[in-house]
Amino acid sequence: MGIFDHFPPQDVVIVHAPGTAVEERISTKATVVQDSAFFAVHEHVYEGDIVETPDPRGGVLRRYVKKVDINQSPFDNDLDHLEAHL
Repeated sequence: MGIFDHFPPQDVVIVHAPGTAVEERISTKATVVQDSAFFAVHEHVYEGDIVETPDPRGGVLRRYVKKVDINQSPFDNDLDHLEAHL
């Protein structure tokens, strides 16, 4: 049983190099809680990226990634994940 079995992820978009000629948009899933987004450990999310999430009021929220922690469990690989601090 992995971390995402307990906290269902939502659809998000990771924006690499936002506003540049090489901007790249990747649709994926993450669990977003307050000022953090939790991704599967294999996702490509880095400091400086933008994470777009649905705004419950309508539209899209764009949140800047300040830091990314790689969390690897010594017990179970299913618990490995990335935490993006927004």
